[in-house]
Amino acid sequence: MKKFFVMLAVCALPYVASAQEERKWSIFLGGGIGGQAAWIKNTDTNIQLWRNADELHGFSGGLSSRATLGVQYEYSQKDFARYLLEASLSNGMHIAYMGDLNYQSYGLMAEYGHRFWGRLYTLAGIGLSYAQIDFDKAYKRDGVGVNVLGGFGFEISKNINVELVARGGFFLSEDFRNIGPTNSLSMPVKLDYMAQVNFRF
Repeated sequence: MKKFFVMLAVCALPYVASAQEERKWSIFLGGGIGGQAAWIKNTDTNIQLWRNADELHGFSGGLSSRATLGVQYEYSQKDFARYLLEASLSNGMHIAYMGDLNYQSYGLMAEYGHRFWGRLYTLAGIGLSYAQIDFDKAYKRDGVGVNVLGGFGFEISKNINVELVARGGFFLSEDFRNIGPTNSLSMPVKLDYMAQVNFRF
């Protein structure tokens, strides 16, 4: 009988090891909402300022949102990585003499986290996206951009966590440097700051 249990344990070892390995991977689903700011340059007046409130030309910031879907891999008890598909949508940024600026992007993101105190962790990421902007759906521009992300998170439970992040978009396409009907504005950088709730399965 003892030999039987020894053999059973030996046979079960690969399955136990496999289960341990499988637990390192999890499906990741997240979403967030917050505000936005954009670096707007007016080539006619050579004015370059961050715009997220009523200032010159009546710029005002609107809401930003982000959704992610992918996998998370646990390297250790302290370190993890995520590989995500992401979609971002911002609207409500208003320019008085041109109308509403709407923004959307879709891309890939790699994020890396480090737990440094209990359930608290830091987060950093980089990715590539295809983005599109339009003014009142009349003047459209699209192109490619690089996204970077940083922030802090807290694990409420094994499967749920909340994060405060800032996400910057740096546009590589020439189209984002000539936006609007007069091509006198450029938007080389956009910043989203938001709170996210994430689920792991």
